Amino acid sequence: MSSPSNDERLIADITARAAIDREFRQRLLSNPNDALTEVTGVNVPAAFKVKFVEKDPSVDAMFVLPDLLDPNGELSAEELEAVAGGDCWFTCGNTCQGCSHSIATESRVEN
Repeated sequence: MSSPSNDERLIADITARAAIDREFRQRLLSNPNDALTEVTGVNVPAAFKVKFVEKDPSVDAMFVLPDLLDPNGELSAEELEAVAGGDCWFTCGNTCQGCSHSIATESRVEN
């Protein structure tokens, strides 16, 4: 069994704190980039769009739908650039595994 990545642990810590810290939870909802900067110590770029949502108590389950794909299977110029350049959330908003710019890695480097 593999262990969780640093980013997975960080996300678990953020959601655990949001479950008990009402003010932090509100910052995640109203200004997620600033809240993430507060936790990680890394300035989250404004171009990196983050959204946290609260589950309505009357809803039993929530799912995030994947991005709608081109039915012809063609990648956009931005998607091709991200794949070819190996970009990540730190520079372009795409996530990647093992990147030196992951949220947890950046917080360790800058702290």
